[in-house]
Amino acid sequence: MTTQAEDLLGARVTGADGKVVGTVEQVFRDDVDGTPAWARVRAGKTGRFVPLGSSQVTPDGLSVPFDSHKILSAPDIDAGQHMSAAQADELSRYYGLIVPTQQPRGPLAEEREQQQVTSQMPATDEMTGEEAGGSDWLIRQEERIQVGKEMLETGRVRLHKYVDTESIEQPVHLYREDFEIERIPISGDE
Repeated sequence: MTTQAEDLLGARVTGADGKVVGTVEQVFRDDVDGTPAWARVRAGKTGRFVPLGSSQVTPDGLSVPFDSHKILSAPDIDAGQHMSAAQADELSRYYGLIVPTQQPRGPLAEEREQQQVTSQMPATDEMTGEEAGGSDWLIRQEERIQVGKEMLETGRVRLHKYVDTESIEQPVHLYREDFEIERIPISGDE
């Protein structure tokens, strides 16, 4: 994002779903290089942060690659005038900007990681700390799930029906209705 922070203040923020979320109230810069990194968006009475890294300035305002529900559900962070590293990390995890590194599990994983590190190193005598394996490596893992349905017999059921009859004595009321039909002939006038 190559725009100035002052240009973003008051800009209308539109989510990826096309809904207007609010307006830019405050811009926070990255502590390392000073570029605009986060924008506090005023949405009604609340303020939520959105990352500016993959956002675009449009003629209508600021377009962010997250839908309005994701933005409005973001953690409520009180940053004041400066955002701490912990607050930035919390927001980055929420928006999926940071992938946590995973530690190897067992000796086979360590051996495999070491083989990957040595196969990616340049074949020179002098290596920097980063090339010599001094940096953190991110291990890519993939999980797959296959869902299916299988019919298994878990038991059997047999139904036996028995009908028992009992004789009882009970008074029964008998109702009878009588109807009387009266026929009226139609005269010529009708």
